[in-house]
Parts: sequence; structure tokens; C-alpha cells
Amino acid sequence: MEVNEFLDYRCLLNIIESHAKYQKVMIVYDNTISNTVIDDIYFKIREFCVFNKCHIQDDLTTIYDGYKLLIFLCSTDSFLKADLQLEEFVSVFMPTDNAMLPYFLNKECLIASQPNYLFVKQGVADAKVLPSVYFNQFYNYINQLIFMQGSSVQFDFQDFSVTQKSLINMLTSLPNDFKFYDTEIIKHCNLSYDYLPLLDYILVCALCCFIRAVKSNSLSLVDVYKLAGDNYDIVNRFYAMANGGLVVNIVGLNAHCLMVTCDKTREKILQNIASYTKQEVEEVINCVKNYAKKEDGLLSYLYLYNLFDL
Repeated sequence: MEVNEFLDYRCLLNIIESHAKYQKVMIVYDNTISNTVIDDIYFKIREFCVFNKCHIQDDLTTIYDGYKLLIFLCSTDSFLKADLQLEEFVSVFMPTDNAMLPYFLNKECLIASQPNYLFVKQGVADAKVLPSVYFNQFYNYINQLIFMQGSSVQFDFQDFSVTQKSLINMLTSLPNDFKFYDTEIIKHCNLSYDYLPLLDYILVCALCCFIRAVKSNSLSLVDVYKLAGDNYDIVNRFYAMANGGLVVNIVGLNAHCLMVTCDKTREKILQNIASYTKQEVEEVINCVKNYAKKEDGLLSYLYLYNLFDL
């Protein structure tokens, strides 16, 4: 990912000439951008490419019809809701808000396959990067420990100056296969990107409670039969999870280390999030509960053991 601090049309022209000269280029936009800006870009680049434009809420399957380069002029919420497969494209991101993190990702992992370009507002830092990185470091760690029997995640809780440059350096220094589970949940639950730090905090608190409950042998099960009704597939799935023993055993054996790291992660996230209303907290918890009912992984165990009703 190449990051530019402001929109420089000469830079945009160089990108098109390098990757899509005389080829098909699509501008994908939403209602947060004016027609004047779109027209301005069109008149700058029309001599160098075959130009088209599409509203992000329209049928976007047309982008797979031979387009080489995509230019996104939209808000981050619009971009996340579109949920596009961008591996085959050179993408130029020009978000109309201050977000940065989602444009580094392809699905839930860091993009590595195609050259991509991000234009950000000069000096503006995406405050949601830090909570997300802290949460996903711990979630990758505990998830790998349980399901892969080992983890290579390295933790760094050192304080540092939060700037646009330092956050970009943090993201680019992560392994390409580092997974961001929280952005996938935001997309799946149709939540605003603004809720990402709150989601991170709710999930890390649930994980801390889970580890403590395992350590103190005080786990309690959700009422599976009330949840499932006549759906015996759900009953059987949760019954198998409750009797499998793998997750609880691994967490129990590593409870002290997990608890120390989880508490530190929770503390660092709390230091880097804004305040939310009670209604917003309840909304995100309900979304996470519904997601965890169907999720086939660690979050489903948090639901099974009733951690979202504490």
C-alpha cells in the first residue's frame, strides 16, 4: 500500500499511466462526494483511460467486466457494505472521511497481491487503528493457541506517539496473514465503522471473563434449548462444543498467561477509545450475540458459555 497525504492529480495520473493506460477505469462513488469532484477527476484522466463511473449502491458486478483500476470516492461505511473482491484490481482509495484501516485489508487480512494506493487527509490519524490492532493481536494469539496448538504473535504494549505515520508503520509492519476479525464482524453485522473500538472492547471483556471463568471453574451454559427450539442441528452443535473439551482445556492450561495478556489488551483498548452511549453499547452487544450464534469459532464458545449476558 502506498499512502499519499493529499489528493495530487499528477500522482493520480501517474498511477493510471503506470497501471491502466488506455485501459478501463471505474470510479466508484457514494453520496458523500459531489458531482463536481467526479467531473473534475474525469476531465483530468479521460485522455489516459477508458472511463466509467458507478454509484456504490448500484450493481457493482460491472467492475468485473475487464476493468483494470478502481477509484473509490466514498465513505468507509459505504466501502465496507459493498464487500467487494479486489484481488484482481489496482485500487485507488480516496475516502471522504478520516478512516484508514479498512483500505489496508483484503477481506480480513492485509493486502499484499496488487499495488494499491490510499489518499488520506494531511495529518489526520485514524483513531480506530490502535484498538483494532490491540484486540486482533490477542484474538489471533488465543485463536491460534487453541486451534493451531501454537502461536507466533508478538505483543508490543509500549506507548508511542500516535500520528498518521506511526499508525501506517504499525500496519505495514504486521505480517500479511495477520487477521482482522473485528472488521469482518462490522461488515457482517452492518455496523458503522465508528463502532469498531466499542466492538473491540466488548469482545476483549468477554474473553477476559471467559478466561477467568475457566480458571475458577465457574462456567455457565446458555439455555440452548430455549435458543434452538425444534432446530436439533443447533442443539447438536452446541452439545458437541460443550463436550469437546479442547477450548476449555487449552484455556485452563494457559489461564495465567492469557489472563495477564488479556487484561493488558483491555487496558490499552480502553485508553484509546471514545465514549459511547448505553444504547450504542447494547446495540453492539446484541449484534455480536447474533453473530456468535452462527459463527464457527471461538466467539461461538463465548455465546455458549453465556458471556454476552454478564
